[in-house]
Amino acid sequence: MAVKEQGKLPTQGPMKIILKSLGGKGSKLHVDAEETVSSVKLKASKKLDFKPSEMVKIFYTGKELEDHKSLAAQNVQPNSLLHLVRTKIHLWPRAQKLPGENKSLRPPGAFKKKSDLSVKDGHVFLME
Repeated sequence: MAVKEQGKLPTQGPMKIILKSLGGKGSKLHVDAEETVSSVKLKASKKLDFKPSEMVKIFYTGKELEDHKSLAAQNVQPNSLLHLVRTKIHLWPRAQKLPGENKSLRPPGAFKKKSDLSVKDGHVFLME
């Protein structure tokens, strides 16, 4: 059972939470307050279309929830909004050709190697 914090009563039993990704996709999940965050991630993977093996973090009230602790132990309340953040960068696959076309989708010579890119003031530049 969760410790009483800031005047809130401990949470126990079944509850509904709202999980939202940075992409704006959201889903309501019915969970038990004693479920671990790892278990919630597994349920969320089915609804929010990501692989259970993907590196994701869940945040509640601005703090990252710990995987091995229960929702109740981290004072998650019923009907709370939790934010899911994927921590692995997903790169686009190699350029594919359009059906019936001989041209690739990227300009010739673009981004062939990492040294072609430069980051300055938060902007990415292609060095030619």
